[in-house]
Amino acid sequence: MSHKSIKKKNVIITGCNKGIGRATLEDFAKCGANIFACVRSNPQNFKNFVSKLKKKYKVKIYIIQLDLSNKSSILKCANEISEITRNIDIIVNNAGMLFNSLFLMTSEKQLKEIFQVNYFSQIYFTQ
Repeated sequence: MSHKSIKKKNVIITGCNKGIGRATLEDFAKCGANIFACVRSNPQNFKNFVSKLKKKYKVKIYIIQLDLSNKSSILKCANEISEITRNIDIIVNNAGMLFNSLFLMTSEKQLKEIFQVNYFSQIYFTQ
């Protein structure tokens, strides 16, 4: 990532509590972006991690609760962000869910839940 092209841009990252999302959060912080870190849960170790990033890279990072399986949570998250800024430059739709079963053994209910969270909720949030 180019530091100059990202610096001071407003970035939303979903699912940044661990793994790829957490690494993405750190990369954008290194580049000087203002970040809306959307997470389903907000444990103390994540708060500490964000606090260190804010101090180290002198960026703004807002931790916002987001449960993509809950439409009212999506709306609440979007409203919280819009109270801070209306200008969003980048959205990283990283959050998602996975069932660890064979495709042939995955129930219709599970498939619908996967598509709701991983596809439809992402679209609704982006809109």
